[in-house]
Amino acid sequence: MSPQPFNSRFHVINSVRRAGTISRVELVETTGLSAGSISNITRELVDHGILQEVREATEGRGRPRMALSINAQAATLAGMLLRPNGVVDVQITNLLGEALHTEHYPLASALEGEALADALADCLRRAVAATNWNLARPCAAGIGMFGTVASAAGILHWLPPGRPHPVPLQAMLESRLAIPVFIDNDANLIARSECWRVPEEAIGKRHFIQIGLGIGLSNTWEGTIQNGGRGINPEFGHVKSSIAAGLDCPCGGTGCLCLVASLWGIVSRDADSVHEPVTGHADILGRFEALAARARKGDGAATALFEQAGTALGLALANMANISNPDGATVIVEHEAWIELSGPAFHAALTANLLPFLGADFPVAVRCDDLELHPLGAIAMVQERLFQRDPLPDWS
Repeated sequence: MSPQPFNSRFHVINSVRRAGTISRVELVETTGLSAGSISNITRELVDHGILQEVREATEGRGRPRMALSINAQAATLAGMLLRPNGVVDVQITNLLGEALHTEHYPLASALEGEALADALADCLRRAVAATNWNLARPCAAGIGMFGTVASAAGILHWLPPGRPHPVPLQAMLESRLAIPVFIDNDANLIARSECWRVPEEAIGKRHFIQIGLGIGLSNTWEGTIQNGGRGINPEFGHVKSSIAAGLDCPCGGTGCLCLVASLWGIVSRDADSVHEPVTGHADILGRFEALAARARKGDGAATALFEQAGTALGLALANMANISNPDGATVIVEHEAWIELSGPAFHAALTANLLPFLGADFPVAVRCDDLELHPLGAIAMVQERLFQRDPLPDWS
C-alpha cells in the first residue's frame, strides 16, 4: 500500500482545530488551498456537523466576521491503549480530543484472538457504563498496542510474547461494538499525539523512536503516518546490531536491536550473565532500576550494558538517517535512567556515524514518554481515518 495521500478535508479540520477559531480567508492562507476548495470543504463539514460557524465581533461598525470552529460536542470518541503490562487505558473524549472520562483495566495474561477481542470490547463497554452523566455512546474507537499491526487492513500480526500470526482484530471488535474501530501500533499513536497540535510544516519528515520494553518506530511526513508497502508499522527494533550478534529474539531471528537497546534487552543481558530468568513487566522494570543504581555507583558491567545500548541505537538511527535524510528525529523513552546512562553513548554514536552534511546540525530530541498522551494519539487516529472516508459521518 502506498503512503497515505494528502487529504484536503482532513488538512482543513486540523487547521481549524489548531487555530481554535479561524475564518475561511485565513484558512486559504494557512492551508494553501484555493478559496473555492475551502468554500466547498467547509460547507460540507458544516453540513455534517463537524464544523460550526461562529460570529466574531469586529471593531467599529463593520459586520461581524463569520469564523469556523470544531463542533466539540458533536460526537464522543474512544481512545484505547493496550500496554505491555496488560493494562488497558480507555479514554472517552469530545471531538477536540478533550478527555471526558478515563478508566484503566487490567487484563488476564496472554490473551489472543477472540479472547483478546472480547476483553477489549468489554473494557470499552465498562468505561461507557462508568460515566456519571448522560454521555453519548462513542461514535468510533481507536486502539493502540505494542505489537505488529497492519493498520489499514485492521490485522494484528504479532503481540509479544506470543508467536506471530495474523488476527483480524479490527473486524472482530467492530462486530462486537457495532461502531467503526481502528487499530495501530503504539509507536504510531505516540507520533500522532506528538503531532496533534503542531503545524504540519513544523514536523516535516521525522522519525519518532520509542524506547520501552521493546523498540518502536513511526515515520511521519507533515504529520501523516507513513507505513510500509504492506501497511505494517516499521519494526526498527528488529534491525540487526553487531552487539546483539548470536542472541536469539522472540521474533524468531537473531541479533536484533531490541535485544541490546530496549529496557527488556538491557535487563535480559544482565540476567543471562547470572543465569536468572526474567519474568513479566514488573520484574523487568524492577531489575532495570536496580541495574541503573549499580551503574551510577560505578559497576563496570552495568555501565557497559547502558553504553552498548546507546551505541547500538545511535548507530542504527544514523544508518536510517543516512538513507532517508529526515528533517529530524525524536526519541521517546519510557524510563529516564535510559536517557541518563545510555544517552551520552547514543549521541556520540549518532554524531560519529551520520554523513557529514547531516551530522553538524541534525535535530534530534530525547525525552521521557508521557503515557497519558497515548489515548490522544488513538483519538487522532480515529479522526484521521473517519474524516478521510466517504461519505463523512453526519453529526449535524
